[in-house]
Amino acid sequence: MLSEAESSRQAPRPRRRRWALWAAAGILLAGTWTGLVFWQTYAPQVNQLESIVQHQVLVNGGSYVPLERIAPEMRAAVVAAEDRTFYRNWGVSWTGIGRALIVDIVSLEYAEGGSTITQQLARETLLTREKTLRRKLKEIALAVMITRTYPKDKILEMYLNAVYFGHGAYGVEAAAETYFAKPAAALTLAQSALLAGVLQGPSLYDPFCNLDGARARERYVLEQMVETGAITPEQGDAAWNAPLYLIPGSCFPSAGGAQRSRA
Repeated sequence: MLSEAESSRQAPRPRRRRWALWAAAGILLAGTWTGLVFWQTYAPQVNQLESIVQHQVLVNGGSYVPLERIAPEMRAAVVAAEDRTFYRNWGVSWTGIGRALIVDIVSLEYAEGGSTITQQLARETLLTREKTLRRKLKEIALAVMITRTYPKDKILEMYLNAVYFGHGAYGVEAAAETYFAKPAAALTLAQSALLAGVLQGPSLYDPFCNLDGARARERYVLEQMVETGAITPEQGDAAWNAPLYLIPGSCFPSAGGAQRSRA
C-alpha cells in the first residue's frame, strides 16, 4: 500500500496530463485557424499570379514574354545558378534553408535566405522584402501553394518576367534589350550566364558599373551549368571566351531591386 506522502506526489500526474492535452489541442486549433485564414487571404492571389506579374511588368516599363520566347540557355543558366533542384522540389529546398540557417546563426544576423526560384517569385509578387521570420514563413507557404497550382515551366516563366536585373530592367526581355539590344529569345550562352549572375545582386553585379564583378559571376554561373550537366565543360569554356557584345552604357545607381535576390 502506498504511503500518504507517495499518494500525494502521484496525484497531480493525471491533471498535468490533461493540461498537456488541452495545450496540444489549443496549439492544433490555432494552427488550423491560422492556416485557413492564410489560405483564404492568399489563394485568390496565387490563382491570379500570372496576371499580377503581367501587371507589374507593365507598370515597370517591361514586356511579359512567354517561356518559348526566352532562350533555352537563359532558362538553364537561371535554374543552375539560383535553384538547381527547381524541377524536383516542392517550391522549397529544406537543404538550402538549413544551410542558410547555419550561416545566419554563425553571423548572428539574417544574412542568408536559402530561397528557391518559387520562393523568390512569391516574395517579388505577393510579399514585402522585410527580413523577418514571419515573412519567411509566409514565403515558404506561398511557394508550396504556387507549386501545387502551376506547372514548373509556368513558374519559371513568371519568375523570369518578374525579377529585377538592375539598371531599371524588370524582367528578362527588358534586361536583354538593356544590356545587349536584343530580345530574350536571341541571348547567347555567354550573355545568359552574365544576366543570370546579375540576379544575385543587381546593383553589385551591374555590368555597366562593375564589369569585372559581373564577369566573375558569369564564370560562376557557367561552372554551375557544367556541374549540373546543363552544358559540357567545352561549351562552358567556349562561352567564357566568346564576345559578350555588351552595348555601351552609363553607370548610375540601380533603382529598385535588392543586393541579394535570394534573401
